[in-house]
Parts: sequence; C-alpha cells; structure tokens
Amino acid sequence: MSHNKIGLRQISWSFWVVIMLCWTAFTHAQEAPFGALGSKANPPQSIEQAMNFAIQDEYLARAEYQEIIAHYGSVKPFTNILQAEEQHISRLVALYQQLKLPLPVDNAKDHVMLPSSIRDALSTGVTAEIDNIAMYDRFLTMPQINDAAYTEVKQLFIALRDASKKHLRAFEKGVAQYD
Repeated sequence: MSHNKIGLRQISWSFWVVIMLCWTAFTHAQEAPFGALGSKANPPQSIEQAMNFAIQDEYLARAEYQEIIAHYGSVKPFTNILQAEEQHISRLVALYQQLKLPLPVDNAKDHVMLPSSIRDALSTGVTAEIDNIAMYDRFLTMPQINDAAYTEVKQLFIALRDASKKHLRAFEKGVAQYD
C-alpha cells in the first residue's frame, strides 16, 4: 500500500513539473510583440510605439541577414541588403536622438531562426519584406503621423517602406533562380 502512495506522489509531482514547463513555454511565447508581426498583433497607439516596432523590425532583418551570411557565406542579395539595414537603423537611431526618445535594446538575435537552405532564406526574406512594407503602410495611416511634429518620422517611414519594396524585388528574383 505504501508503494502505491509513493507512486501516486511521484506521478503527482511529475504532473506538476509538466504543468510548470508548459506554463513557462506558454508565458515565454506570450512575450511582448516584436517587429512587424508584433505591430500587427498589437497595433501601436503612439508614434513612439510605432518607432519601437520599426527599429525592432530593422534590428531583426539585420540579425537574420547576419546569421544567414555567417552560416551560408557572402551571398547576394543578403550582403547588399544587410548594408541597407545598417543604414535604416542609423536613420532611426538619429531620429530617436532628435526626438529625445529612449532607444529600444537590440535583442533581435533572440527572435532569429536560421532557414534550412539559401532558397528558404530567400523565401524568408520575401515574407519579411512583405510584412515590413505592410507595417509601414499601417503606420502611415495612424492619425498622429500627420501631426507637424512627426513630419520627419512620416518621411522616414515612407523611405523605409520604399526601400523594403526594392529589397522585396531582390529576394523575389533570388527565389526565382531556384524555381
């Protein structure tokens, strides 16, 4: 009889360990929204929030392309677009400084998943640029964006969106080489 009690306690303990592991995984998955997908799931209510999502997404693109280049070598268009992402980040950082806003921490590497092939990486680039363009399009519909205080933010969002359209074409061309 005591053997059954120990067995039930062990099962009960194991059950709670499994529950806690699942809860940890669930709460980890529920972390703050990040980048373009985060802005879609949790639309920004202020220009500062939009800028935070924008720089997160630019950080994410840079981190993804750095990881792809580190793993697969200096492959175009990743090398070219990586340089553009650096410029995008620099422009956003300058705008943060101008507006005296706190710069978000760059933890994009925590969100990077290495694609299993160059073709998959190019396809990931297509998806990322589509999401990025859609993000900037959403930001450009925010009523606050037309406030004179945010003229430079609006201009930068337009420039970054238009650059993403060029990146999209480059990634689509790359994918087409594998079809």
